[in-house]
Amino acid sequence: MNSSSLLDTLPTEILLCISSHISRTSDLLHFLCTNRTLHDVLFLELCKRDISNTGGQAIVAYAENGYENGVRCMLAAGVDVDVKGPEGSNPTALGAAVSAHRLGIAKLLLDHGADIHNTSRWEDPALVVSTYYIPPPRIDTSLFELLLDYKADVNRSGFMGTPLSLVAEDRDVKMMKFFLSKGADPNMPCGYRKGDAQNPSRRRVLDVVAERNTPLEALTILLEAGAKVEVQNRFGLSPLHLVIMAKKQALIDRGKVEALLRFGANVNIPRGFDHQRGQCSCRSGHLNSDSSAPVVGLTALHIAARSKCANGTEVMAFLLENGADVNAIDHQGCTPLLLAKAEKSGEEKHRRLETLLQHGADINARDNTGCSVLHYQAHALSSELIKWLCDLGCDVNWKNDVGVTPIIKALETPHSRSSDLARRQVMAVETLIFLGATVNQISSESKSPLGLAVRHQRSPDLTRLILEQGADVHHRDPDGKTHLQWVLRVIDFDEIEDGLQPDDAVFDRRGLADLLLKYSGDLNDVAPLICTPGGEELWGLDEIIEYAERKSAEEIYM
Repeated sequence: MNSSSLLDTLPTEILLCISSHISRTSDLLHFLCTNRTLHDVLFLELCKRDISNTGGQAIVAYAENGYENGVRCMLAAGVDVDVKGPEGSNPTALGAAVSAHRLGIAKLLLDHGADIHNTSRWEDPALVVSTYYIPPPRIDTSLFELLLDYKADVNRSGFMGTPLSLVAEDRDVKMMKFFLSKGADPNMPCGYRKGDAQNPSRRRVLDVVAERNTPLEALTILLEAGAKVEVQNRFGLSPLHLVIMAKKQALIDRGKVEALLRFGANVNIPRGFDHQRGQCSCRSGHLNSDSSAPVVGLTALHIAARSKCANGTEVMAFLLENGADVNAIDHQGCTPLLLAKAEKSGEEKHRRLETLLQHGADINARDNTGCSVLHYQAHALSSELIKWLCDLGCDVNWKNDVGVTPIIKALETPHSRSSDLARRQVMAVETLIFLGATVNQISSESKSPLGLAVRHQRSPDLTRLILEQGADVHHRDPDGKTHLQWVLRVIDFDEIEDGLQPDDAVFDRRGLADLLLKYSGDLNDVAPLICTPGGEELWGLDEIIEYAERKSAEEIYM
């Protein structure tokens, strides 16, 4: 007879006495596993020991893994049914059971008084936890029915949201219909910020459906259930704004736009208070209490105008046909015309501008800094649109509030010299000059076309183009330096913009000096002595003169 068989013959009292002398729980567990009889006799003792050592956390593991007998033994041993699991996860046994969709164990725990409203470290109710994961094919509602029978609140939110919002995030229309049929309120806040149950989120389930690539039916059933179409989230955005933003989507869902307008969404609702940043999008910086004053803020048309989606122009036209204000201004004073752009091509951008102008957009509109649509397109280096806008009446030398003209805007656009933007910049500047742009306009910030070309290290072709138009090479900046002096005095490569490497910077400096000397008749512009930060002579006056004398008179002087 082996030892296992001998143990079977011992009375229960003797086995309990033996187990009491096994101090380590792991050793007791190994002892239980010797045979089935020992397990049946001593498992309750193991449960009692776990309650004594950990408070009974084993019940959480039993519930999660579907070990109903273990759960029953823990309950028989007197465990607190709402004890939470080990540090880090902290669900209750009920939370673990509903998370794994263990229907029988969940009912057992509920029958023993488990708290249905606090089942995780975030104090999530059981109904919320049960929706975090729904096993395929996602048609079994028996667990949800059970929890609702035990008085679960269908509108009680957890940290991540309500049951309705969570299934909406999963694009599960059938489950959305189920929870709505059980009384789910589509206007309840979805979750809490930073886990603070006293600080509900301003996000609603309609926002979830609007900003995600969810089926149109999901939006429609919420609207039919009474979801409010103009409630704004903590960023001040309405569902209409969110649909048109179309995050991570190739196309704006026009069907959703139509549905929102059909259910009463205001096509001109402006972006409201931004609770995330603690500011509003009104120009004045605070909510306007004067109901007679025009509301200023980002509208759906602004968002469609600047959208990267391929059907942005089509959606713009639809909004305009449904009453969108073509000259609405956002908090920066921009109309949709100023913001119009497209990801793909200049042709698409042309269509957007043309659509807005056909619907009455003011071509002379200015933003809060005085910039016009021509300034914006010059900054975008859109040569064809620059010419088209000038043909429509835009003044190529329009100045903003600080005297910046479109050509200065074009030269402010940052880029790497080797990029396609460099080629586009030359074309844009050539177009502006052809249309009559002056190259000697100096802004109140002392910006000039030549100054930007030199100090931003633009291509020699661009600098030469500006010089050939008669740019004043002797103009001095607020520090009294001419362009040539500035080029020669730059000794700290970190001061040179666009992240040029030191070797490139030295090459550009000498090339620019050569070009400026060619158009300058005065070597007195040259700084007397240029040194490195360590004091090493870099380029002295004698060297400059020698450098200049190596050039023929025809090369240096016009």
